[in-house]
Amino acid sequence: MEILKRIPKKNKNLAWRIIDQEAVIINLEGRPKDKEEISILNPTATRIWELCNGKHTIGQIINQLREEYARETNQLQPEVIKSINQMSAQKIISI
Repeated sequence: MEILKRIPKKNKNLAWRIIDQEAVIINLEGRPKDKEEISILNPTATRIWELCNGKHTIGQIINQLREEYARETNQLQPEVIKSINQMSAQKIISI
């Protein structure tokens, strides 16, 4: 799959903090201060987001999570791709 070769990276116009393994992200890009978008990621999505550092392909992210969570690639792949697509739609990463 072509998407597995893409290299996602975080949007630079974010304010964020990880609290209790959940990322709280405020997208500051092109929005008035009273219209900021806030995203809260669960621990697994937070880990995916952490790995979206512009250095890892989506395939490498899946392999890393497979090792960390001891899950099969065929289970992880659709979940990771779905999470990355959602983050991209929220403009907290680009792919």
